[in-house]
Amino acid sequence: MRWPSFLSFGEEGDKTLIHGLLHISIIRASSLANLDGIRGMEKLDKYVPKFISSNKSDPFVEISMDNQRIAKTRTIHDDLDPIFNETFYVPVAHYIQGITIAVKDLDLGHTSELIGKTFIPVRELVKFDDATKTQVRVGLHKTAILTTGKEGGKPRGQLEFFLEFIPKDLLCTDLCDVSVPGVYFKGHFGNAVQLYVNADDGDDMAPEVRYGGKNDDENVWRPPRLWRDIYDAICDAKSFIYITGWAVDTTQSLLRGEEQREALDKGFYSPFIGELLKQKAEEGVTVNMLVWDDATSNPNILRPVGALGTHDEQS
Repeated sequence: MRWPSFLSFGEEGDKTLIHGLLHISIIRASSLANLDGIRGMEKLDKYVPKFISSNKSDPFVEISMDNQRIAKTRTIHDDLDPIFNETFYVPVAHYIQGITIAVKDLDLGHTSELIGKTFIPVRELVKFDDATKTQVRVGLHKTAILTTGKEGGKPRGQLEFFLEFIPKDLLCTDLCDVSVPGVYFKGHFGNAVQLYVNADDGDDMAPEVRYGGKNDDENVWRPPRLWRDIYDAICDAKSFIYITGWAVDTTQSLLRGEEQREALDKGFYSPFIGELLKQKAEEGVTVNMLVWDDATSNPNILRPVGALGTHDEQS
C-alpha cells in the first residue's frame, strides 16, 4: 500500500523516489560466458600458446540506477568464476525505475562488452510498514541469472549479491535534517565564494573602469585575478593541496608577462602548475589531484593525448 504522504512527493510517472542509503555487496559470479577465448581451448594447452589457451573474460561489475552508474568493482582478469567481495555505501535521492547490476568484460583501450545483467525494480526496495505507515529497511540477498536482456537469450552466468536500502528517516538526524527536501547532504553555512570574470586580467589587459564620487570616477575597479590567486594559494599552502577539474594542463603558466619572467629569473616558485606542485610536494605538502579520465587517451596504444585533450595521462 502507498500512503498519501508519500505519494505527494514520492513518485514521478513510472519512477519512485529512493531517498536514503544503499548498501551494496558484490560477492561472486560463476559460470560466466567467455567473451575473450574459445570454449574448450584449455584442453588443447599442449598444442597452442599459453596466452591463447588461457585467455578468458576479464569481468568487472557496474551498478546503475536507471542509466546512472553509482558503483564499480575492480577487474579480475582471466576468470569465469571471480570472487569480488566488494562493498559500497551510496547516498541516494533519486527518482528511478530500478537498479541494474551488470557484469562486463574489460577489453583493450578501456572498452567493455556486456556479459550479462540483472534488474531489481525499485518497488522491491521501497516498502512501508502497514502499522506505522513508515518506510522500512529492506535487504535482498540474491543469486541472479545473468542475461543480455534480449528476449530468448541464453543465461550467461550467475551473480551473487546483497542489496540493502536504508530509508533516510532511519539514518542519523544530521542526514534527515536537510535544508532542501529530497537531498542527502545537510546545509553548510559561512562558505566563501570568489567570482571571476576571466582567467586573469592584469593591469595592462583590463579596461579601466571608474566608479564612485560626484563624477563617478573616484575609484578604479580592479578585476580579481584567477590564475594569480591560484598561484598565491598554492605557494602559501602548508599542509594540503587538492585539485579537481575537467582538465589540468601541467604546462600551464599561472603567471604572465613580467610576473612570469620575474618568477623564473629570481628563483621563486615556478609559475608552471606541474613544477609548482612538485616543489610543494618536495616541501612535504600533500598534493592530491583528481582529473577526468579520458578513455580515448592511452599511452599503451600510442595515443597519449585523447580526443578531448584533457592532458590526463600527462598529469
